[in-house]
Amino acid sequence: FDEEFRLVLPDGQVRWAQSTGGIVERDSDGRTRRVVGVVTDITERHAFLAALRLRDRAIESSQSAVAIADLDGRMTYVNRAFLDLWEMETAGEALGRNAVEFWDEPERTTAVIRTMNLEQAPWTGELRALTAKGRLRDMLTAAAFVTDERERPIGLVAAFVDITDRKLSEQ
Repeated sequence: FDEEFRLVLPDGQVRWAQSTGGIVERDSDGRTRRVVGVVTDITERHAFLAALRLRDRAIESSQSAVAIADLDGRMTYVNRAFLDLWEMETAGEALGRNAVEFWDEPERTTAVIRTMNLEQAPWTGELRALTAKGRLRDMLTAAAFVTDERERPIGLVAAFVDITDRKLSEQ
């Protein structure tokens, strides 16, 4: 057996536990004679996973387009707003592709990534997106490194806001 369950202690505190174990001995008729098991307090793990799910849902629900890429620029995550802005139906249309493929001037995007790598610093500026339907959209882009616990880069994250209408009204 392997079960998780919620406990409410006499003082009202809620804890989460996991009970694991199994039958270790049966009699000659196959009936259980002995069971061994362990109950482990998993409250901290449960809270960590709940917080992780909340962050995941927050990014997915964001009105700003968000993309995550590995250090080589290959897309590993895009949220719904990204798909909408780039006029895509599914994340599969973006995942695995290089980030520079989503822009009207790939060489400029490559230069931005190169600058970020050289300076080990985030970047904010305007880039022109090329949507899946061939439309051009002006994007305010904020890109940064995703770092590990030792502050070493392990990926890239970027958020995008469509400023096309604003730029058109300024002309």
